[in-house]
Amino acid sequence: MVRMDEKPGNALVIGGTGMLAGATGWLAERSGRTVLVARHASSVAAGDHRFVPLDADWHSPSFERDLTGVVAPLLPLRHALLWLHDPGPALMWLAPLLDQARTVIVLGDMDRPPPLLPCNGALVRLGSKPTDHGRRWLSYREISDAAIAALIDGTSRMVGDLTPANEKGAGQPES
Repeated sequence: MVRMDEKPGNALVIGGTGMLAGATGWLAERSGRTVLVARHASSVAAGDHRFVPLDADWHSPSFERDLTGVVAPLLPLRHALLWLHDPGPALMWLAPLLDQARTVIVLGDMDRPPPLLPCNGALVRLGSKPTDHGRRWLSYREISDAAIAALIDGTSRMVGDLTPANEKGAGQPES
């Protein structure tokens, strides 16, 4: 079992610069090096020695090879935090990189869970919360807090419920 109070290892974060920025920073503080994969990772991580940034281009034929090349020298990974809308296909080639990592996969209310989780994997499902006037999206803080909790204890969880917020008039997620 992986514990957050053990000696820091390296981490992989995919899609952690928006709603998961709090969890990404928290994980980076507790890791040796953190590979940060996002559309604008190099600008987000500029000047921050904790990160090894890789600008994501999922449509590039070399993306899988590029990501594997960046992560390979940092293996074994201790933690992975992944925000993937359709995690199944990516997990097929990411699995060998994650074999020793506590892996947390964050899914939106409409995202399909992967057919198989990595051996130390947990899911964080994001829903919405009721208000006096309908429903609201989760705040970035609520999302990051749930991801952090899953990184700590390795347990899957749901935040809010899966009643679509937009059916009840909710606005954009709170920062």
